[in-house]
Amino acid sequence: IKDIKDVDFIIKKINNIFEEKDLEFYNMDLIYSATEDGDACTIFHSLCDGVCPVLAFIKTKKGKRFGGYTNVPFQSSNTFKGKVDDQAFIFSIDKKKTYEVDKGKNAVCSYKNYGPVFYGYEYCNIYLIGNFLSVEGNVAKKGDRYKTTEDYELNGGDKKFLATEVEVYQVILREAQHEDD
Repeated sequence: IKDIKDVDFIIKKINNIFEEKDLEFYNMDLIYSATEDGDACTIFHSLCDGVCPVLAFIKTKKGKRFGGYTNVPFQSSNTFKGKVDDQAFIFSIDKKKTYEVDKGKNAVCSYKNYGPVFYGYEYCNIYLIGNFLSVEGNVAKKGDRYKTTEDYELNGGDKKFLATEVEVYQVILREAQHEDD
């Protein structure tokens, strides 16, 4: 993310999530960059597991920019482990649009051979496999967990994509600053 204005709509969505707790978005701390840290799943998990809340941003070879948000930490697991997160959402930066998760269903999935997964395996909306920047096996499709309307709409209609960057940021929250404070 080069310009914070590109993600204003995401920040507003996060602020809505934490409004009842009187918290708000303060900043983002980059914890993982595939181009800087390496694109192997082991590196992703060593830097991102256990950290939350997080925003995952993906840029494809065709220039599409999208990703997901979760309050649930990723884990390196030997089996697919789905987790419910009713505040999770996926987004398209290009369309300036967020897509809600179906409440009560698994929103993210942890698996040692995948990077960020916004829900897992057969019903994925977004998943990154293997070496994100060199394997064209990553997918962003219409799943059954997030309310996308068209298949592969996040990545421009392609069934699979090659990432040119994957970044994960820890979201830093603070006590809400009210106008009368």
